[in-house]
Amino acid sequence: MDKRCHPHPASPFYIYKLFILYEITGGEFTKTFDILDKGFFAPDNLSPLSPDRIVPEQIRLIDKLRRDPSLPVYID
Repeated sequence: MDKRCHPHPASPFYIYKLFILYEITGGEFTKTFDILDKGFFAPDNLSPLSPDRIVPEQIRLIDKLRRDPSLPVYID
């Protein structure tokens, strides 16, 4: 997703985002300095979002794509 094609606040940076769907097949969670915990949340039950990074419209779109793999890949 091209940040300029979505309702983010103004920014001096030009940013593209990639969303990749993964499947957990094993292993264990390991805490690191920047990730202290993990969890799974419904798209409508997320913590407050940082609009500089992601907006609700993008959450809805990626959830729609996740639910229907027959939809085409989304590219701005």
